[in-house]
Amino acid sequence: MATLLASLVGAGLGIYIKEKVKIDTTTANFDILKRQLEQNTEATKRIEASFTEKVWISQQIWQKKYEIYESIYLALSNIKKWVDHESNTIDLHIAPQQLEGFLDSELPEEDEQYIYSQLQQAKQQLEVTMGSPDFQEKQENYHKIFVESIEKLTDMLVIKAFILSNDVSTILEGLPKKFDNDFEDWDELQDYQARIVATITSVIKDIKQCAQRELKI
Repeated sequence: MATLLASLVGAGLGIYIKEKVKIDTTTANFDILKRQLEQNTEATKRIEASFTEKVWISQQIWQKKYEIYESIYLALSNIKKWVDHESNTIDLHIAPQQLEGFLDSELPEEDEQYIYSQLQQAKQQLEVTMGSPDFQEKQENYHKIFVESIEKLTDMLVIKAFILSNDVSTILEGLPKKFDNDFEDWDELQDYQARIVATITSVIKDIKQCAQRELKI
């Protein structure tokens, strides 16, 4: 009887020990898993924080680029207003010269009279327009806008353009020189007119393309 009791006690103790080991192992595994989950959670939070920070920085850079491109485009648009006014003024000066050139050739009397009348109208329009206070005021305002816009572009090249594509600096560098009015005769005046119109048209187009590439719009 004593032997049987001892056997039962021994068997029960063995089962208890085995189950205790299982429980301890399970608890240990659970603790390990818990620590791993906590570590993963912390890692995830760090990644999320880092990602959020990068997104925020990226958004700020995009916004700054957008603002700079907007300022550049506004300055170029103002320069174009001056170019359009300058080109129209040149047309007024050139028209009489061109019509006088036709009179130098042999023409039927009827055609000659027509051209002569057109010449007188062109001269009168030039005289009236150039003597108009309204025209002179516009001339001064457009020139002032042109000078201010060139200065803004120059400042942006020095201070802000580093954040943009190098293409922007390449496009804008030397821009003031391209608007120099260093003509001496009527042929050069026409060349000057063609140059400033082509320059502003090309620059606006190129800047738009740069903005679309960088801002992905």
